[in-house]
Amino acid sequence: MELWPLIFSRQLHVTELTLDQPQIDLLQSAAGDWNLSSLGGKSAAAAKPTAPPSEGFNLSVKLVEIANGRLTFAAQNGKTQARVAENVNVELDGFSANARFPFKLTAKLAGGGDVRLNGTAGPINSANAVQTPAKVTVKLSGFNLAAAGVEHSTGLAGLLSIDGNASSNGKTVSLDGRLKAEQLKLARNGSPVREPVEFDFALGHDLRKRAGVLRRGEIHIGGAPANLTGSCAAQGESTAEHEPCRAGDAGAATG
Repeated sequence: MELWPLIFSRQLHVTELTLDQPQIDLLQSAAGDWNLSSLGGKSAAAAKPTAPPSEGFNLSVKLVEIANGRLTFAAQNGKTQARVAENVNVELDGFSANARFPFKLTAKLAGGGDVRLNGTAGPINSANAVQTPAKVTVKLSGFNLAAAGVEHSTGLAGLLSIDGNASSNGKTVSLDGRLKAEQLKLARNGSPVREPVEFDFALGHDLRKRAGVLRRGEIHIGGAPANLTGSCAAQGESTAEHEPCRAGDAGAATG
């Protein structure tokens, strides 16, 4: 770290920070709060209600790296299966809590599949770190639904890939792109679809309410297109994380 700013300005300027093989557990309460919400200095913000969102967390690091980590997403005291990512590698270039910074992440998902994120985030919201704004490109390949235990009771299976873009203003997330499913099976005793299923989508999700709206959905199975719009919402601690999207009034299930 740099000593001069620390001694004379009481600012911590770290040149490099590396976390090697960390175990990171992200837990969400029934109310929708995450255990990392106060990471940006919630107590400091609470003491000064009129302070800007990032005050109280004056930290900058030229390079932050997470190497070969293990990341777990789970609900506190919940019945849903935890989601696990292995070989998690993260790089933050020029990290500052008070400014936007670039980042990239690569990981392997339990059950198979690779994920790659590239984008920018910040400044850190000190009242709730989860509400930090961000923009990111998302690439997912080879995600095996059956091996990962997604909706295991329904017999849902197949290999998924996603190529899309996401942005968050701290309260809502917008995601658009293309999802491709190969060898898709929708019922326990069903047969896999021979043709790849492609789905062009645009959706918005409310982080607090855990509910979303599918603004655009175009399904392609071979040469047969169909349109779908609707909404979905969390079902608490049931085995299904979200209820199915319902057909909307406009452009619903045509083709």
